[in-house]
Amino acid sequence: TIFYEGVRGEAKLLTNEPSLPRTRKPPSRFVDSLPTSLSYESIYDLYHDEYFEIINNILNSLDSRFKQSIFPLLCKVEQF
Repeated sequence: TIFYEGVRGEAKLLTNEPSLPRTRKPPSRFVDSLPTSLSYESIYDLYHDEYFEIINNILNSLDSRFKQSIFPLLCKVEQF
């Protein structure tokens, strides 16, 4: 644990705290055509949304991969 604490302490010295990117105002000619951008109150909210978007994409991909019409037949063949 001493090694871990040393590595952790050194990592804190070498990295900065995460910060939110500045909110950018779209050009006036695009105001009507572009969707409104999301603005977050904290860095936690930003990473929370990104994390759950990734998890949802993974789950949807797995569902589409393993819910094919041939999959039950393959499971029966595997159990045979």
